[in-house]
Amino acid sequence: MIGWFSIESYVDEKKLLFLGRICNLSCESVSFRILIRRVNDFKYNDGSHSNLGFTVDIMNILQKYDLSTYFDDFCETGLFPSPLVWKRIVKTAVAAFEIVNWTRRINIDDDFVAFKTIKKAYAPHSAWTRALKHPNLRKQAYYLISVCCLVRDNGNGQYILCDRCGRMFLDPLVHAIASCDYLDETRDNFWCEIININPINFSIFLANMSDEELFYYLLSCNSDNFPLETDLLETFQAICVRFIYKFETLLQD
Repeated sequence: MIGWFSIESYVDEKKLLFLGRICNLSCESVSFRILIRRVNDFKYNDGSHSNLGFTVDIMNILQKYDLSTYFDDFCETGLFPSPLVWKRIVKTAVAAFEIVNWTRRINIDDDFVAFKTIKKAYAPHSAWTRALKHPNLRKQAYYLISVCCLVRDNGNGQYILCDRCGRMFLDPLVHAIASCDYLDETRDNFWCEIININPINFSIFLANMSDEELFYYLLSCNSDNFPLETDLLETFQAICVRFIYKFETLLQD
């Protein structure tokens, strides 16, 4: 939700960048000569050398991110990308690997059926970017992110009785935002602020959504299907952060 890659990928990136610095050293450098010696030991290992250490690790990492070709060319020709170029290559490869894994995971795991309607890109959630600009929204943003991580597709069809309004509902979060009579005043305030976002078609666009669609749309804090100008989008994101928190906390009180 914060757009960070895994710790493992961060460590792998640092190791690859370290390899790039060594490969760009002069041939007389001790570090360069040690690397070449270790690589030869690894390639022609007859079992007398342990398959441990930096060289073995870096060879596996190169293969993991499909970067082995660069090192193979270096071993044959002695040529390696400059540190700046290598850094760009590494960052691109690591990012591509992480994004593919993230996409595969949310597409094959049933627990992410609802989540992938909220989070469609490997980037920081908009609630966090709002909180950075408006520190007073940090608590509300944290709550919204927590809801995003917990949301599940309710497929069991078991209704629950609301002790506030007496209505039956499937999802307490959707019920709080869309239909609980106890929160009518808060809901009216929410729609008043939404209506103030131009063009007026945007509020109509939201009003035509089903309860679940509206809930997921507000959790995403984005207007993907209805482009808004930057300042209006930021206003909408702030409204989402404030009112998601307000709806749920009022219902729990």
